[in-house]
Amino acid sequence: MQKKFVSKALVSAVLAACAAMSSAQAAVIDFDGPEIDNLVSSIFAGDESFSHHGFTLTALDPFGQGAAGAIGFPDSCMVADCPLGATGNYYLGLNDGALAISHGTGLAFKLSSFDASFVAPVVASTGDVEFARIVLSGVSGGQSYQTSFLLPGQGEDNRYHFSSFASLGAFATLNFTELNISTCLIDLAGDCVADGSRQAQFALDNLNVTAVPEPATWGLMALGLVGIGAIRRRQATR
Repeated sequence: MQKKFVSKALVSAVLAACAAMSSAQAAVIDFDGPEIDNLVSSIFAGDESFSHHGFTLTALDPFGQGAAGAIGFPDSCMVADCPLGATGNYYLGLNDGALAISHGTGLAFKLSSFDASFVAPVVASTGDVEFARIVLSGVSGGQSYQTSFLLPGQGEDNRYHFSSFASLGAFATLNFTELNISTCLIDLAGDCVADGSRQAQFALDNLNVTAVPEPATWGLMALGLVGIGAIRRRQATR
């Protein structure tokens, strides 16, 4: 009777651990919640970090421009032309700054989608003009990868709006140990350049990320399940 109780407890424990590990891997970095509300400051200089949903987010200041990022709030922008369409907080990459993302425990992770917009340094009405691309640069398996997506210009209301980027192609299959997000400006020749003029600014929200457990972790889970199977087979033969 005691053996049956122990085996049932083992089954429950392993299955619960499997479910907990599976559900804990996926997260949406949306810049909302207590972690963000309790930040000492919502403006970040280069190399300043904060934690959100198990991930470490670090503002980067490659050109030494000062403030490299900030937490944006709906209708909170006073000196920049921030985008519409956010349902809550979002991240602002300021003054040609970038955002570095890593998992707090060092796990690799995947990025499947995100929302983003261009952010103009000042309010302007220039119509539907293409200004910039958002650039994703990451390290996976010791190799560097990069991709970029066009950020739409102003809409008919002469305002910027968040766009959803849900088709990342092969980039979504990579397991990143680090990922940097920035923007580059589109020049008159149609090339994308980062020129350090404080003009490359962006807004970022709703990053769908999934941490990837190390192979050893899955191996331990597999051994646990094998052990459960062995216990059940022994019980069946009695």
